[in-house]
Amino acid sequence: MKNILITGVLGHLGSKFAKLLLDNFPMYNVFGIDNEADKKYINNKELFNSYDKFDYIKGDITNTELISNILTERKSSLSTYYTNKGVDYIFNFAFNSFIADKKNLGISYIRDNISGVLNIAIEALKHWDGNYTGKRLIYISALDVFRFTEEEKCYDENSHPNPDTISGSIKLSVEAILKTLNERFGIPITIIRTPFLVGGHNGIYPILPNIFSDLKNNKKVVIDFHPETTINIGHIEDILIAIESTFKDKTNFTIYNACGHNVSIKKIVDTFAEFVKTDSSKVIYEGKNKLNLCVMPDKIYNNLGWKHFTDLEITLKKVADEI
Repeated sequence: MKNILITGVLGHLGSKFAKLLLDNFPMYNVFGIDNEADKKYINNKELFNSYDKFDYIKGDITNTELISNILTERKSSLSTYYTNKGVDYIFNFAFNSFIADKKNLGISYIRDNISGVLNIAIEALKHWDGNYTGKRLIYISALDVFRFTEEEKCYDENSHPNPDTISGSIKLSVEAILKTLNERFGIPITIIRTPFLVGGHNGIYPILPNIFSDLKNNKKVVIDFHPETTINIGHIEDILIAIESTFKDKTNFTIYNACGHNVSIKKIVDTFAEFVKTDSSKVIYEGKNKLNLCVMPDKIYNNLGWKHFTDLEITLKKVADEI
């Protein structure tokens, strides 16, 4: 029976992944950690009240002693949840992605988003101690390691990332360090870059929820993009399928782009406006240049067997339901 640690377990994606495992994989013991810094997600703790094979820990992944205790079972509340020693899979969802403006940007934002993941990776190295059979660290990155561009080209896992957002730069930095740890010490690493489910560019977060909420509330919407700017969006269920499929992954190090749809901002807005029966003409596009972010999901399809099953309309309806 595998023991799975999920960091950022109360977050939007982490909580849904934990519930997916608990609902569908009774052979796994699942426990999660979250620092509860994002208050809007604290109520997600209630999602796990009925599960016997889940244990929740309030704590920060930058706390080296806490992570060490978790990985070595030196925390008494975990003892009943282990049938094997230690942790087999670590899924890192923890990330503080919110920057409202440059006043919120400080060195602590960058430091904490990098040091937490590396703390987990280094403690895993120590406690797995070269015995990596059945062990893996999975880092949930994002497609904003690539930049918006006016070039008509698509990115794949072999494309050279070149982020133009702070969060994209942080994620790419973590990816590079994890790759070095893999090459130097052999720790199995999987990196999954999730699509622009909520988007992001030049510090504007989150794009889709803001657009949808304002349209739903009949407010004027101002978008800092050309209407034909193309972004990659996906639905949470497709991302969860890709993440769950990492249990099939036998490679020592790999990167997957878990892609959704490449679609224009205007198409997204017009489609959603039809759902809520509002007038999309109230949307003002201030961007001058048409930008493009096209990503290809070849590895997900070929290596993990992920079958993308949502079309644009279904995707947008599901995203809207989650706002």
